[in-house]
Amino acid sequence: MCQIMLLQKIYGEASLGEFDRVLAHLCEGLKVTFRDLEIGESDWVKVKVSGTDAKVAMRFLDREIGIAPVNMEKISRFSVLNGRVAFSDKGSKTFVDIGIISPEIVYGVFDVEDLRRQLADGRGLAHEKLVRLYSLVDNFPVEIRVISIGESNVGVEFTERQIDLFRSWLSYMVDRLIVLGATNRKVREAVRRANLKRDIIGFESLGTFEQILICKMGTDAAGLIPKIGRRMPKASLSNFSPREVLRAVTLSGK
Repeated sequence: MCQIMLLQKIYGEASLGEFDRVLAHLCEGLKVTFRDLEIGESDWVKVKVSGTDAKVAMRFLDREIGIAPVNMEKISRFSVLNGRVAFSDKGSKTFVDIGIISPEIVYGVFDVEDLRRQLADGRGLAHEKLVRLYSLVDNFPVEIRVISIGESNVGVEFTERQIDLFRSWLSYMVDRLIVLGATNRKVREAVRRANLKRDIIGFESLGTFEQILICKMGTDAAGLIPKIGRRMPKASLSNFSPREVLRAVTLSGK
């Protein structure tokens, strides 16, 4: 039996019971047993895996969800990691929880210059503005690359795949409503109950409890937040507006 820490957090409207069902569905057909499912450090999920197909299941879970490195020794410069934005409203840096808890909790850190370089063509947008424009709110899932390793933190940047995702959002001139902390089923039900189906043209998932609602052309995602939010009070809702991003970058100076 092996205990692993998965790169999945339980927060918002999410529950361990829902994630337990996700694990069972993902590994359906494998001879594997999950035990002692619990919320560990920094809300990451811990679980014990056993059975004939345990190694196969862990490789699959690492690919589909991600297994936390846990120890600082597991990473090196240029390592590609999955993580969650943390402390998005603190100071001039963006922190990413990358699942390192030993010998102490260590975060990936973006300097504002790195965010400007990757998200705003190097233009002088304020850190708070960039975080808001790209909805880099707490628990937003990101793929990052390690660019430096210090004693108490890890310098990071977005991978090409993460930048490509943001670029794809910008290329379609429609708003996206980001819902963190709820299953796709719950989000769809909230949209139905709010009678907003005519405003939503599609649904995407960034993770088990991370959903994207693609708005109809001309629909303001920010205007939908209170209508959906009141039906999922524990979830985190934010919006991504391509027009607002492009306007801000164009008007800002070098």
